[in-house]
Amino acid sequence: MNNFLHSMDFSSAHGTGEVQVLTQMLQGKRPNVLVVDDLHINLVLLGKYIEKYGYEPVFAYDGVEAIEKLWTNNFDIVFMDFQMPVMDGFEALRIIRHELPEPLCNIPVIGVSASMERDAIRRFLELGANDFISKPYEAEDLRAKLLKYAHYLVA
Repeated sequence: MNNFLHSMDFSSAHGTGEVQVLTQMLQGKRPNVLVVDDLHINLVLLGKYIEKYGYEPVFAYDGVEAIEKLWTNNFDIVFMDFQMPVMDGFEALRIIRHELPEPLCNIPVIGVSASMERDAIRRFLELGANDFISKPYEAEDLRAKLLKYAHYLVA
């Protein structure tokens, strides 16, 4: 029987999020990202990019479904559209930041919208979004957001 031992230096990890992601990688788990949008095509497109970068996308079609999934799953980051039926991204973000317990209330949330209306973007950021990405998605912008907020990429 052969034994294999490999040591890794985690001293370059900047925070517990990076160590958690590295641990998940070593255990063969792909970090999860919640994608919230009411249009199926947007979910599919963003999901393809997310898979390319080593994440497991999970989809929600409105804010209510997003909150439910946050309670029942572990996510590393959320990409959320502003405008959706049932519950829009503004209300969902308000609930995430002010009504969910820690650590759920601190999950990185990236606003997603085709609207470049400055007031909507400003409002989303003021409600506690960490950042914003516009539709149509630029692969390099998405990659940069994943690196900045979730500290993990395969490709």
